[in-house]
Amino acid sequence: MSLVYIGLSSIQMKKKCLQEQVRKTAIDLIERGADLELWEEADTKDYEKRKKILREFKEKLINF
Repeated sequence: MSLVYIGLSSIQMKKKCLQEQVRKTAIDLIERGADLELWEEADTKDYEKRKKILREFKEKLINF
């Protein structure tokens, strides 16, 4: 579910039609680390890179 909301919020942001509920849900999911569970089996470098990307994306959502 996290990938759906993160992807949807990204698309909506690019189209400048981000729905508030989609934005809030994506932020909540990122804060809970929902997407990171998929990266736990990756090596540490990739995991940390994904974590950084999600943190930066969350900031974009907050400031949108």
